[in-house]
Amino acid sequence: MKKHPHWRRDEPQWFNVHELSWDALRDIRVAHGVESRLVSKDAGEAGSRTMMLRLPAGWSLSQPSEEATIEMLIIDGDVSVEGQRHGAGGFIAISPGCGTVELSSEGGAQLVVFYNPELTPEHCYGGELYTMETWSTDWTPFVQAADQRHGLMYKSLRVPDVTAGTVHGGPGGMLRLVLIVPGYTSPDHEYHEESWEEIIFVSGDIVMPNQGVGHAGTVLCNPAGLEHGPYASQRSSVMICHGLNPQPTTYTSLPGSQEAMAHYLNTESLFDDRIETELWKDRPAEVAVMQEHAERAR
Repeated sequence: MKKHPHWRRDEPQWFNVHELSWDALRDIRVAHGVESRLVSKDAGEAGSRTMMLRLPAGWSLSQPSEEATIEMLIIDGDVSVEGQRHGAGGFIAISPGCGTVELSSEGGAQLVVFYNPELTPEHCYGGELYTMETWSTDWTPFVQAADQRHGLMYKSLRVPDVTAGTVHGGPGGMLRLVLIVPGYTSPDHEYHEESWEEIIFVSGDIVMPNQGVGHAGTVLCNPAGLEHGPYASQRSSVMICHGLNPQPTTYTSLPGSQEAMAHYLNTESLFDDRIETELWKDRPAEVAVMQEHAERAR
């Protein structure tokens, strides 16, 4: 049976972007003429997509803002916006209505780019050019129930961003950097009833029962309504979380998952820096622990 394409947003995805070849996406101006990796794409008419771009030294572009809402997170290198230089961790958002924006890179750069024609100034940024340096802003602790462990924090990239209550994200959904501290475990299986969710792992490790172990470059795609999680991290993890609708979350239980994550934390090395994505079937010890405890719970 042929596997569905990795970029489909209406199917569950678990892969590593570093395993994709560099290609040329010629139908979008910001990606024209540079090396590109397609992370995800809306199969409908909107044409929204997530990409990684590798800009050469000396690159420049006049980007019309009316084309789409375009958000860029600089992974490494430099990008100048209207002559203002931004380095690693810089974030740039071009909103329809802000006019043509002059972009350039002196030494080259690698970016994660979110291209969303359906996001209007009413959804986010108000028709203004928006930039920030993520390293210069504080992490905000995620407010959790009193009986849950602490250790989940975030930085809002897309604004506005509702960060409290039962529904997170603004009118245009959410785009955040999320930090999970070492040893953190989430308590529950969960799903987002009306919100597709994309997660790109920037660094660290995550174990997720029935998915596997993700490292730098892993991409997790959860279609609306898909149950996923829980998760744990041995060495901490930084992730980009992306969605296009406000995100309510419903929690359910997954028997045996807490025991499987505890086994991972008890046996996984504290010293590691891999760039790969493991499948759950390739973690036989955790699979066996989860099955054993799930059977006991029946």
